[in-house]
Amino acid sequence: MRLWLQEARPQFLLASLVSVLVGTALAVYEGFPFRLLDFALATAGALIAHIGIHAFNDYSDYMTGIDLKVHRTPFSGGSGVLPSRGLLPINVYYFGIACLALVACIGAYFMATVGIAILPIGLLGIAIVYFYTSYLTRVGIGELGCVIGFALWSIGPYFVLAGRYSSSILSVSLISGLMGTALLVLNEFPDLEADRAGGRRNIPIMLGLNGASKIYSVMVASTYVWLLVLVIARILPVFVLLAFITLPIAVRAITLVLRDYQNDQKLMKALGLNVIVVLSVPFLVALGTIIGSL
Repeated sequence: MRLWLQEARPQFLLASLVSVLVGTALAVYEGFPFRLLDFALATAGALIAHIGIHAFNDYSDYMTGIDLKVHRTPFSGGSGVLPSRGLLPINVYYFGIACLALVACIGAYFMATVGIAILPIGLLGIAIVYFYTSYLTRVGIGELGCVIGFALWSIGPYFVLAGRYSSSILSVSLISGLMGTALLVLNEFPDLEADRAGGRRNIPIMLGLNGASKIYSVMVASTYVWLLVLVIARILPVFVLLAFITLPIAVRAITLVLRDYQNDQKLMKALGLNVIVVLSVPFLVALGTIIGSL
């Protein structure tokens, strides 16, 4: 059980959880009733899908040799389960398949109870989970898949409660997408050489750490700007500006990354600050949205 829990990497699941909260909060803010069972199932689906990504990622990275070359950190380098030979690679792969099967069952329930219109985002989400490591990260669009994936973790719960899509959730879900991808991009820095040797093509590899640090900085800064736009456009209540209390932390992380991306010690500090930002911003957006609905 300890090994399977390590494989699931629960400390990273908070990123998908806060994305779920963003979509849920927006549905409540717009007047749709909160249904605990549907919320719980949507949350479970998001978390299980995220665990599935971890399983397929570990399997692929072990089979390509990436996991044998990385220097694991609290933020990167995989779970370490397969390099330690704690589990068989094929069992981890089947674990990922089982996760997708559970997600599909939850999706089938929502198709029956909420509407068939949830099918497209369900299929897209399953495709991203399965092909993310094995294909998307090898053709240079892994980060795009991440943006879409985290956005779907907000769109799905919204649809479950609202029974429809809207321009508001499409725009608000970009907050989740940008924050989730900012987490991914910076966590790719320590694995640069191992990922390159394993045949990956991600932003740090394609643009170098200097270019990737600028992309990361733009993504984080754009999140705050976009949040302000959503408030001005009255899509979100003014209370979501609570998220701006994280701005000094974000500025510090950006400064460290731009200036010291080659300094391992300072990069680790930036990675830690980044985790605080990418988890806190969506959570505070959800909290502010709920406050605005009261």
